[in-house]
Amino acid sequence: MCIRDRVSDVRMPGDSIRSTITVNLPSSLPSGNYKLRVMAIEGWVIYSTPPGSNGETHFEHVFRRAYPNTAGTTFSGTAGTHQYVFTYKRDPVWNDTSIYTVAFIQNDNNKEVLNSARGKYFPLGISGNNMIAHGFSLHQNYPNPFNPVTVISFTVPERSFITLRVYDITGREIALLANGWFQQGRYDIEWDASGYSSGIYFYSLISEKFSQTKKMILSK
Repeated sequence: MCIRDRVSDVRMPGDSIRSTITVNLPSSLPSGNYKLRVMAIEGWVIYSTPPGSNGETHFEHVFRRAYPNTAGTTFSGTAGTHQYVFTYKRDPVWNDTSIYTVAFIQNDNNKEVLNSARGKYFPLGISGNNMIAHGFSLHQNYPNPFNPVTVISFTVPERSFITLRVYDITGREIALLANGWFQQGRYDIEWDASGYSSGIYFYSLISEKFSQTKKMILSK
């Protein structure tokens, strides 16, 4: 049976995300104990020091929370179009990078997952527009020097996979500000360096067709 799931994430004012899950079921499911499970996932997390004993500092697709809880929401399994809306707030203890929503239907009788879908990345602290960009560019952060927040801007001429990383004076990566697909346009990314000491830092933008690094100064 073909179950079509669609997840649409919309960033709300403040730190909330509204996720609309649409399930299209062409015919009713066999008897079972079906649940819709909805989860907030963080695209990537980087720690300055390993949080565990294995030495790893980079983690991708990190589970953050289930909505309304891990038990899920009862799904009737009857034919038709079913729509659910969840609005959730980013927990301030999360290492803030990007959040998206994953939703799936599961039969708790045998734990079979029937279908799943995911929303889009929301790089928190990133704003953009669809201005026409004629080439890649990485702009000088502003303000510079800064304390403790600055904005890094770049332009993308075509849909591209972009990474934007911050390094300290020793070359150690300390922050991953972007790591995903960006459409054509200009983007402004806010970096809060509250947890770092005064000094010189570098930020580097990398795509398949472009790479550039610039210097910035944190002055507390």
